[in-house]
This record gives sequence, C-alpha cells and structure tokens, in this order.
Amino acid sequence: MKDDIKEKLKNKRIAAIDYGTKRIGIAVCDELHISCNPIKTIDIEKENLKDELSQIIIKERISAVVIGLPISYD
Repeated sequence: MKDDIKEKLKNKRIAAIDYGTKRIGIAVCDELHISCNPIKTIDIEKENLKDELSQIIIKERISAVVIGLPISYD
C-alpha cells in the first residue's frame, strides 16, 4: 500500500497545511520531493478562506494535500 501511494505521488507537488487556532500555514514541495517552501499564512477568520485555499491549489498545481495533526503542544 505504501509503495502504491508513493508511486501515485511521484513527480507531483504536495501541499502541507498546518492548521492552527488563528492561522493556517501552507507550504509546497517540489515535484522531486526534495525541498518544501512556505507559500502563505492565512487568517482562519477570513471570509473567503476556502476560495483562497482553492486558488493556491490551482496556482501551485497541487496533486495532494497533507494536513498536520499536532499530538502535543510542546
């Protein structure tokens, strides 16, 4: 299963979303999955949050999204 997912994501751009209580941080990796760069920080109370996320996904040609899940706050 893991190799199947790895093969499907090969040469695809992946976005990482760090969802906080006040802001969402978005980073995107390159097609070779070598580096990941921050793209934007968005206030979660923004009215057009979904539209802005959609625009980033389209503009950056994102194929998959990973959402961070904090296990502890330290």
